[in-house]
Amino acid sequence: VEQDERLIARLMTDLLIDSRAIGLIIIRYTGIRPGELLYLRWEHLKFFTDKNGRTYLVIRDTVDRNGKPKKRGKTPNSIRPIPVHGELQIIIDKYCSFLRETYGEDIGNLPICRNNLQSDQSCKYNQLVNYAALVLREVLDDASMLPYVRSFLADMESGVYKGRGENIRLYLLRKAFYTSLLAQAQLDANDKYYIMGHAVRGGHKGKRGPLDKKYLKDLMAAMDNVVVSAALHRQLITHKIANAGFFQLINKGSRLLTFDLEKLAE
Repeated sequence: VEQDERLIARLMTDLLIDSRAIGLIIIRYTGIRPGELLYLRWEHLKFFTDKNGRTYLVIRDTVDRNGKPKKRGKTPNSIRPIPVHGELQIIIDKYCSFLRETYGEDIGNLPICRNNLQSDQSCKYNQLVNYAALVLREVLDDASMLPYVRSFLADMESGVYKGRGENIRLYLLRKAFYTSLLAQAQLDANDKYYIMGHAVRGGHKGKRGPLDKKYLKDLMAAMDNVVVSAALHRQLITHKIANAGFFQLINKGSRLLTFDLEKLAE
């Protein structure tokens, strides 16, 4: 949790100046693959119909390292909806408010992870990788670095991975998400495989059925138990208790939720 706290706080400092920051935050909270992230636009963020302000991301496709859509995903089960963790919902709500103030109300066609804040094009794969390497090196000092992180970075720098080594930097965030799911979320193995895009609901690898929003909400409730940023999680718990509809209030411009980027980054 301490490393995640530093990671999210570090990314927060770039949130309003570099859209790659929201991209890495989303990978950490959802475990999506880099190619899936680079395909996403804000129109792929969907609200649940009960108007509680909670959302899910619809993973529809993936792109290669040149930004071109692939003919198929990593697995046949890659196309999937993923519920948005409560901590991530806090970040996304405020970030989308910033985007609407800057670009107008219609932000659906904007790529989530862009070349820069003035661009309407998705970020390039190598740009995301380089940014991830910079942030991870700043955040993960040798004294506190998890063994598998230290091993990956050392092997990458020594050239062990060669052509595929750069992907390891982004894989670390996906790996961290899965590890935290194992440790903190009350989900069975099949549910975890579903979220990661390895299997459909129930662990089967056949054709995915229709969207089951009740199932997504059950997953979301379990994922909300995972603490990534203690600072954000305190806000999540406090306002869930104080007002069950606080996400809805945020979307309407309520000042109920305190979201201080500088304070979170301290």
